[in-house]
Amino acid sequence: MPYLTLDELKTRKREDAMLYALDPENVGEWTVLAEERAEAAIQDAADTIDSFVSQRYTLPLPPVRALKRINADIAFYLILARRGFQEGTADDVVVRDYEEALKWLRLVAEGKAQIPADDGQPIPPGGAQGGVVPSEAKPEIESAGRVFGRDKLKGW
Repeated sequence: MPYLTLDELKTRKREDAMLYALDPENVGEWTVLAEERAEAAIQDAADTIDSFVSQRYTLPLPPVRALKRINADIAFYLILARRGFQEGTADDVVVRDYEEALKWLRLVAEGKAQIPADDGQPIPPGGAQGGVVPSEAKPEIESAGRVFGRDKLKGW
C-alpha cells in the first residue's frame, strides 16, 4: 500500500520535471499515461519501503509524514530515472535524497532508527498496525530426513 497519493507527490516534488520524465511528448499536462507511470513509481517506492521496514514492523504501517516523505523521495527518483540524471544540476539533490532515504530505511531495518508517528513519538510495538516484530521471533527450518547416508551407501 503506498504511503502517499499522486496529488501529494505533485505538491511535494517538481511537477514539471515529473511530467517531462513521465510523458515527454505531452509536457505541461497530466495524461493518463503519465498518471499511470507516476502511480507505478509510487507503488514501487512503497514496496521498497515495505521490504526494509517489514524486518522490524508488522505491515501495513499507517501513512505517517516520515513514510510519506520517504515514499515521495524514492518515487521522484524512480520517475526522473526514466530520463536519466545530469551531474552538476538539481538532479544531484534528487539522487542525494534517494540515497538518504535508503540509508534511513536500512537503519530502521537494523533497529537503529524508529519510525515516528505524526505526533513525534515512535510507533509503538504490538498490534497489527505497525507493531514491532518481536526480536525473539526466529525462523524455523524443517526438512525431510536424509536421502543418502553411510547406511544407504554401503558397498558403493
